[in-house]
Amino acid sequence: MKDLIIQEIQKYFIENGLKETMINNRKVYKYKNNKYYTVSSDNTAYYLEYAENLDEAKKNMYGDMDSYNSELGYDYIVDEIKKDIIKYIINKVDEVKYADAPTLRYAT
Repeated sequence: MKDLIIQEIQKYFIENGLKETMINNRKVYKYKNNKYYTVSSDNTAYYLEYAENLDEAKKNMYGDMDSYNSELGYDYIVDEIKKDIIKYIINKVDEVKYADAPTLRYAT
């Protein structure tokens, strides 16, 4: 199940306009805010992760955006990660990009 969840999220990144690239033999996804995103897992959870820039991605300095308990099941985990991708990546970046306020330059 683990690989299926990761594959589903990787596909979802691409469907939402993130560009796939390989850094240190790891699939990562760059969005128009120039941050790098990925999904990973261990024995207990899945993690939606990001690196602020290419240098951090190359140094494997990813921070967790959120974690998802692996006991919650395939459908729940995939749905929650997809919701968070839209909420925290797609909408945040687009919200700032199209904002009228000149002081807003990029998403945090």
